[in-house]
Amino acid sequence: MNALQQYLARVDDLSLRERGIIMSGILIILFLGWYSWLMEPRLKEQASLQEQLDSKRNQLQTLNTQLEELSRHQNNSPDKSERRLLEDLREEITLGQEALRQATVDLITPQQIPDILQQVLNRSDGLSLIRLQGLGAVPLLGNEDADAPPSQAPSASDKTGNLSAAYQHGMQIEFRGGFLETLAYINALEDMERGFFWESIDYRVTEYPLAVTTLTLYTISLDSHWISI
Repeated sequence: MNALQQYLARVDDLSLRERGIIMSGILIILFLGWYSWLMEPRLKEQASLQEQLDSKRNQLQTLNTQLEELSRHQNNSPDKSERRLLEDLREEITLGQEALRQATVDLITPQQIPDILQQVLNRSDGLSLIRLQGLGAVPLLGNEDADAPPSQAPSASDKTGNLSAAYQHGMQIEFRGGFLETLAYINALEDMERGFFWESIDYRVTEYPLAVTTLTLYTISLDSHWISI
């Protein structure tokens, strides 16, 4: 009997709970290896794109603030040079919005997320859906009331000429299944042509070898509408 057979024989002698502890440790090691090999580079790319979006968002916020101040001042004291400056600011904001749109062109749209998550899950053997929930739309620009329901979000332009912001649309999916099936599902999502942002991954072993996984992710869009399910 070689060393591997001896080890397997010893494992067979353990209780179900003890085997579960050993397998949980092995799964953790596998998960950490998968994270370092696949997810960590992906998260670095995500952080880089998020930094670009934050930069464009801050530029737009500054321009919007300047535009509002000039609009208020012009109402009190119309001036030809100020009107020209207002038009220039509006043009800059339009260009900024287009740059933001281009930065998000490779992202999944909010309307696509629920269907894609379910379709990929339905093609995954050994996984069953528990819950699929939209987390609403959060404005990335700070010039809107974050506590207001998305359905009451401002229109594309208001009386000051302020253009619509970009919005973060969150989605959470919870499902049950084994580790390898869960890993295959996450990899399938990663392999999609259009991407999204990972917020968190929660993996909880409930009854070995089954676990409940909760994935929280989001996309960015210029559309303020809720993700409908």
